[in-house]
Amino acid sequence: MSLRAKIILLHVLAWFAAGAAASAQTAPVLSFGQKVFAFDTLGFDKGPVKAFYECTNISTKPVYILDVHTYCSCLQVKFDKKPIQPGKKAVICAVLATDRLYAFQEHRLTVLASDGGEVMTNSLKLVGYIKRD
Repeated sequence: MSLRAKIILLHVLAWFAAGAAASAQTAPVLSFGQKVFAFDTLGFDKGPVKAFYECTNISTKPVYILDVHTYCSCLQVKFDKKPIQPGKKAVICAVLATDRLYAFQEHRLTVLASDGGEVMTNSLKLVGYIKRD
């Protein structure tokens, strides 16, 4: 094999190795059984709506939920800041205040979690219909 062919081969192998390392770093750390919580038609005065999202640590290291972003002040989130051990479960609770809402509602939550490597995100959703008489 010529020197040029060896150099090209080394570059190709290095490129594949870098891609494998990058994909290993971006592997998900949490698995959610249910990513969408749907509630039926509800009167605005019958709330709040509580949604529970159970997640499992699928990493080999403890995972920390760093934050859960919501995009509406009507949605408050509660979660435990203690580490989730490998294979163990945790619950994120989202509480939707319905008193100022009406019609179809779709609210997104973004979970930021890490096992000490990169910060990974999971997207969750809460949907339903709020009626005003």
